[in-house]
Amino acid sequence: MKKKVILLWSLFAAMTFSACTENNDAPINEEAKSNLVVKFNFSETDTRATASTAIPTTSWSNIDQVQLFLYDAAGVVKYSKIVKPNKSGDAGNSVTGGYQYTYADVPVGTYTLVAVANANRTTGTPTVGGFVNTYIDDAPTAPVAVWSDGNVRAKNITTDLFMKHQAGTFPDFLTSAVPGFSTSNKAYKEPAEIFMGTAVKGTGATSTKVVTITEGVSTDAGTISLKREVSMMRVRLNVSESAAGVDNTTAGTNGIDWTKDASIMIYRLPAKVNIHDARTIQASVETDILSISGTNVFKTAEPASGYGTGGVILTDNFSMWRDIIVFPNAEDAAKPGKAAIGSQYFIVVSGQGKVGHQLADGEVMTAAAPIYWSGIILDTFESNVIREVNLTLKTGGVADPPAEPIEYGGLDVVVGTPIAWDSIVSTGIDM
Repeated sequence: MKKKVILLWSLFAAMTFSACTENNDAPINEEAKSNLVVKFNFSETDTRATASTAIPTTSWSNIDQVQLFLYDAAGVVKYSKIVKPNKSGDAGNSVTGGYQYTYADVPVGTYTLVAVANANRTTGTPTVGGFVNTYIDDAPTAPVAVWSDGNVRAKNITTDLFMKHQAGTFPDFLTSAVPGFSTSNKAYKEPAEIFMGTAVKGTGATSTKVVTITEGVSTDAGTISLKREVSMMRVRLNVSESAAGVDNTTAGTNGIDWTKDASIMIYRLPAKVNIHDARTIQASVETDILSISGTNVFKTAEPASGYGTGGVILTDNFSMWRDIIVFPNAEDAAKPGKAAIGSQYFIVVSGQGKVGHQLADGEVMTAAAPIYWSGIILDTFESNVIREVNLTLKTGGVADPPAEPIEYGGLDVVVGTPIAWDSIVSTGIDM
């Protein structure tokens, strides 16, 4: 008699990412198997918002893959499967409200069932976010290993399987002017938009995360709600309210050209993301830096696509913006909502100062060159939340970027009420 496990997966908001698999699957033990039926769909979204209101849209076309992990009480992965909703070859799995898959080779046993979406985004052109590398047998010398259906089996979910930032590059204008910068720091790309969820059966005190697959019995495993395990940093720049005698605008004769030597660098990246249930936030590395540069670093118009209708990002004197996916950082146990010391994100932005531009120390530039502003973000970045970081550039900036985070005092930080990813919380920083 066939057995079934019925799962309902709900996705909470905008998604992106791709992945690939390897054909190095581990041998499957000859043991009792049962069927697994998996269904995907989207939940209703929450449209509340704060200072800016543009929310990324949700679409199946942004999902490249979802991977199942069933692991036992010891944390050992006994079964894994990759599916690709809305992709070529999967049309036959479409059902009302989403996609459904059936597997007949699930080992009988008792497990925790976790799902991870978009973990293997290593190449391509994502509409939101960037890339991650996956690792097996995590160690300082462990090579990148693309997760497949088989190579994750028999691995420990808590100690062997991790996602990390993919190596990137610092802007050429920085490394040519400050050669030692790339020696003491490491550059990384913006991470992928990762989603996770755990099967839960029942509600309240009677709920359980245990999935028992029994031979000859059709088992209902409960509901999996996929939720982002990343945060979004919405960087907004106000360059028109600088101190007297300072011009940071693009139009100014002695101002800043924000189309040249433009970059965003975010210091103190969390080292990695693990995937088991009740995941912990990993420690940050001070000299690991998310580096964004090139063309169109700062956007100057409202989003034309990918953000639904009616939302805005540019309000008041905030004339430039950029949405960046980041990993959540650790919270200070004594200060809810504030990041732990050593985990606070430190942000640096740059543009090209024109001849005649006045720097923060009063020096007047005699040649065009990159200029930098920096500040610490004291608030936490939480899973599934957009934190709006409002940067008001008061000073004329400095000629060299800080080699490491600088401890500032007296920053004016304005924080909104944290709510779901579908809304936005705000942090204001004067630089």
